[in-house]
Amino acid sequence: MDDEAQLQLVEADHRMTTREVAAVLGLDLVVFTLGSPSPCEEYEDRVSIHNGVGIPINIWAEISHRRGSHSSSRDDRGLQYAGTFYASSRKISLLLKMQEYFTLLSLFIIHHSVPGTNGQTPCPDPNEILPCTCSHDASLGTVIVDCSGAISSDDIYTAFNDATWPFPKLTGFRMVNNEGVRVLPAGAFGDITFEEIYIHHTSLGSIHTEALLPSKDRLGTLEVSDSLLEDFPWESLPELTGLKNLYLHGNSFTSLPPLVSASLEDFRIFTNEIAQLEVGWSLPNLTILDLGFNLISEFPAGFLNDSENFQQFFCYYCSFGPTLSANSLEFHSATIQFIELEGNSISTLEADAITGFQSDTVINFDFNDIRELTEESFRPMLEVLSQGDGHIFLIGNPVVCDCSMAWVVLNPDFLVDVQGHCTDGTDFQDLDPSIFQDFCIRRDPPTAGEYSTWINSGIPTINGP
Repeated sequence: MDDEAQLQLVEADHRMTTREVAAVLGLDLVVFTLGSPSPCEEYEDRVSIHNGVGIPINIWAEISHRRGSHSSSRDDRGLQYAGTFYASSRKISLLLKMQEYFTLLSLFIIHHSVPGTNGQTPCPDPNEILPCTCSHDASLGTVIVDCSGAISSDDIYTAFNDATWPFPKLTGFRMVNNEGVRVLPAGAFGDITFEEIYIHHTSLGSIHTEALLPSKDRLGTLEVSDSLLEDFPWESLPELTGLKNLYLHGNSFTSLPPLVSASLEDFRIFTNEIAQLEVGWSLPNLTILDLGFNLISEFPAGFLNDSENFQQFFCYYCSFGPTLSANSLEFHSATIQFIELEGNSISTLEADAITGFQSDTVINFDFNDIRELTEESFRPMLEVLSQGDGHIFLIGNPVVCDCSMAWVVLNPDFLVDVQGHCTDGTDFQDLDPSIFQDFCIRRDPPTAGEYSTWINSGIPTINGP
């Protein structure tokens, strides 16, 4: 170009080179061309660069314009530029208002995931991929392929292997409400890779081991939900190094092999038919595990031993009852927040049935069959929870509020951390400690040195005589 222009982007007092700016914005290259330069006065305004996902990055811009064939009469002062533009497409032209003249500035941005040139589209000829479709949203920088209309897996294979794709790195694949595709075969996507795959409400039953491997470094979220999946390439998980979210709920799995993944953070496989979990899991970065609405009755020893970042465990309406045995659930995370065991038909907890939770953990036993808060089982839990903001929820359990609850009612620190109702509907928080003190302690004191579990033997209780 005739004029040598240097772009300096300044954020606060920090000056950045164009290469540094490109790195911050996640771009491979930022090229500015200056057209129709004219003499102008200094002026400035706020500049907003859009990062491609809807988040504006506010910066200041200054272009130092050196004397050339189109130099200004103010050679030494240079040209200061400021305006508003968006990095939402590969070429954007801006008409800048000056006092007397206009300067046309064209911004060419080559995005790292869609590295095309001006006028190109990341999608192939639509006729080459039918019945699949490809859509490009320039404002978001996304390219989505939708194969919801596929009659069979052959349609998907043909779309990705026979068509000419300008760029192999796309944003997402989706297939929704499809009854024709039963399997994703090896090479189904050719050399095309995705950041997200979303398959919902389909007849898909299996995914070949090699079907996902082209995206092994880019795939961050995989969902196959409310389908017929019963075969999954679990052995490929270690190779999917970018996979953080795996959602397989509403399928037909009956068991889970040992899962190994250094990247997986959120795994949800609720509403299946899983009855057995095998030993040998290694998910060091797992934070959320949702196994609800399965047939699971026990966990293998050391199930989550290396999940030190674990936060939320869900096994609502599983099959842990009627007795939750000692060491049934052992957690090894200092960040565990929530343990969900609603609807498991649990009537009895053995001592140390749940271990490793923290003082701020919420433990939910709602809608089980617990009738008595045995001190041997619940006191060790409440001694931990009362040191923080943790709670035990017992809503929907047939708890008899007799002397077996005195040890809770007479300890304000314990009582506030137990939420539930007596069989007559009385909220635990409304129980009168003086009645328990009179009838359960004064008349029938607990044995020293033992857990003080009282049996209701005709003594008047909150629930009646």
